[in-house]
Amino acid sequence: MDSQELKEEKKILDEFVPQFIEHSKNEMYRYNMDDLVVMLDSFHELWDRNLLKNKQLGQVHEICNQYLANYLHKSQQHITGNQLALLVTHMHTAHKNKVYEYDQRTW
Repeated sequence: MDSQELKEEKKILDEFVPQFIEHSKNEMYRYNMDDLVVMLDSFHELWDRNLLKNKQLGQVHEICNQYLANYLHKSQQHITGNQLALLVTHMHTAHKNKVYEYDQRTW
C-alpha cells in the first residue's frame, strides 16, 4: 500500500470510529459480556496500531464502565475466565496509559 492509500484508509477510519463509538453507546443495553469484551478488544487493537486516539479509547472505556455499573451483577454467569482476564488487562492498560480511570465502585 502506498502512502496515499494509507491516508485514504485513515480518513475513512477517522470518520467511521466516532460514529461506531456513538452507536455502541446507544446499543449498550443489548450487549452481553462477550460482546463487551470483543468490542473492547477490537478498539484496543486499533489503539495499539495508532489508529485510535486516546480520547476515543477513553470513550469506549466509558461505555464499558457504564455497562459494568449497570449490568455486571446480571452478567457474571456469562463471562469466562479468559474474557474476564482480557477485560481486566484492558482496564489496566487504560489506567496505565491514562486513557480512562474506572470508578472503583464498578467492581
